Amino acid sequence: CVYYGDEAGMQGMRDPFNRGTYPWGREDGGLLAFFRRTIARRNASPALREGEFSAAALCADVIAVFRQFGAGGEREGCVALVNRGATPQTVTLDFRAPLEGEADFTRMGDAVRFEDAEKGKYYLCRNRRVTVTLGPLGRALLRAEHQAGRRRNA
Repeated sequence: CVYYGDEAGMQGMRDPFNRGTYPWGREDGGLLAFFRRTIARRNASPALREGEFSAAALCADVIAVFRQFGAGGEREGCVALVNRGATPQTVTLDFRAPLEGEADFTRMGDAVRFEDAEKGKYYLCRNRRVTVTLGPLGRALLRAEHQAGRRRNA
């Protein structure tokens, strides 16, 4: 969800000054580029657009948002991780047991590895678990990858 002006780096205040007019010609170029990349990823991913959803707090400062879409061999899975803390956090995603709720994300544990869509870094999935370290105020968008010839069922 993007609130008006977030993509340009606008700052909010208290009502009635919580948002001014759009800063045409004075937008934050780096932030605009980030939003464009992020929106393009979402538009290209069935899981991020319309997949099953579940969220879990992995510790006091890290939240995980799980999305998956599809059935049978055409399944896509993604996990967004956000560290709201000022210190690095190492978390382990454990796909051996279902999360609370109706969606079954244990199928993501069949992945061979997860790719961080922003950094191009890979995390191996071992024993249906994957461990990720997030920097202070860090984030990662992980996409499940499966071995060629194996059933794709992230």
